[in-house]
Parts: sequence; C-alpha cells; structure tokens
Amino acid sequence: MLMLYLSVIDIESDKLDFEKFYRLYKDDVFGYALSLLKNREDAEDASQNTWLWFAKNLKVFRSKDENSIRIYLMRVVKSRSIDIYRKNKREEKILAKEDENAYTVSERNVDELLCEICGNEELSSIVACIKALDEKYRDVLNLYYLNRNTTGEIAKILDIKESTARQRLTRGRKLLIGYLKERGIRQ
Repeated sequence: MLMLYLSVIDIESDKLDFEKFYRLYKDDVFGYALSLLKNREDAEDASQNTWLWFAKNLKVFRSKDENSIRIYLMRVVKSRSIDIYRKNKREEKILAKEDENAYTVSERNVDELLCEICGNEELSSIVACIKALDEKYRDVLNLYYLNRNTTGEIAKILDIKESTARQRLTRGRKLLIGYLKERGIRQ
C-alpha cells in the first residue's frame, strides 16, 4: 500500500518524508479509525483515505514538526471515519426501509406462491426463473429460501456485508416476481 501512496508524490525528498511519517503513525491512524468505527474494513478505508490525503497535501507540512503532523493526521482520520460512519448509517436506513417494505409485500408473496404451487408443474418454471437471475441474486435466494439461512449467515457465507445480503435478497425477490409475472405464474 505504501507504494500507492508514494506514487502520488512527485518530489523524492517528500517521498522519504512521507515514508518516515507513514512508518511512525500508520498503527496510530488505523487504531484510532478502528476505535471510532468498530469495523476493520471501514477502519482500513478511513486509514487509506487519510494517507492518500496526506500524500497529496504533504507539501503543506514540510515545515511542521512531527508532533503537529501526528495531531493533524488524527484529526483527518477522525473526519474520514465520521464520513464513513455517516455514509453507512444512510445506507442502513435506506436498506432497512427497502427491506421492511419488501418483507411486507414481496417475501410474503414469494413464500405463499411457493407453498401454493409446490408439487405442481409450475415449480419447474419457478426454478427456471430463479436460474435466470443474476448469480448474486440467485445465490442469496437459494441460501435464504432453500437452505433457510438468515441474512447474517448469508453474508458470512458469501463474504459480503449483511446490508448487502439484505439488499440482494430484496432485489432478487423483485426480479423473481417480475419473471413469474412474465411467465403468467403470478398475477
């Protein structure tokens, strides 16, 4: 990762200065981001954003002492962490609202539909519709409906965030219902 940051810097002496500060404070920056965000991936993002910003603005800090640079880095990582936290909260609210609406309409409809036609020849049409879905939606639907996994379990299995699993489940249901309507299975 250090090479990426150094590629942003043009002057060789600035590269040496950046490397010195990176080695001195990388653990502090990451630790502070982790303490704020409580999530390793988000803390890594905040740290990377901080170091990229610092590499781009290193010339401003040429005359500063090490302690003031550390203090400024902590301020920047706090700001970047807050930005990530706010973004995550907005996404969670949107996904929660989508998921809430989807459950009241879509999930009940899919569950009822599958129960109604299990054993009928239309079941093969449903399976064909599920197979026609994009892999990311098909996997989530299969894990949720056939294996009876929770969205938390699906997130771990697919190595994605739980909010992403909920979003894919919601979108997959909508797509499945659309395909079923096209085939005349669902009104």
